[in-house]
Amino acid sequence: MDNIYKASPKHPSHLSIGAIVINQQNQVLCNHYSKFGHLEDIYTLMTQTHQPGLTIEQSVAAGLKEEFGIEPDLSAMSYLGTKTYKDKWFAESPTMVEKTVVYLLVRVGDDVQPVVGADNTEEVTAKWIEINELVKKMQEQGIEHGVSYLDESAMLKLAVN
Repeated sequence: MDNIYKASPKHPSHLSIGAIVINQQNQVLCNHYSKFGHLEDIYTLMTQTHQPGLTIEQSVAAGLKEEFGIEPDLSAMSYLGTKTYKDKWFAESPTMVEKTVVYLLVRVGDDVQPVVGADNTEEVTAKWIEINELVKKMQEQGIEHGVSYLDESAMLKLAVN
């Protein structure tokens, strides 16, 4: 069965879930890519296509286990906000895809440690970074590369308030 939330050239809308995982030291768990397509030194939050049949919380928990090897308590999650942007995804189609990411805030203890390489990708490592430092890095990479989806700083700022 096709995932009804995944974009295609005939269905140019996409729904993803994302997580901002914050520990007691106000650090955010993120992905650091040495290479991200043709780009280098990129930081991202956990996002993945929402899966049919799962609640948003279950989908976030599955994504966190897949990307970081952590299993958060569903009751430690709260709705944070959404981000929507348009981008060209398919080389064979001129259609722009509208992607919406629903972000949840996940608070964890300082004892939570990600499994390095949990998602089996050599170019990515999981890192804890102080939230204001990550805001700065994301703003810089969004401006440098001119790609709005690389700047998730607005969601990070909501997490601090």
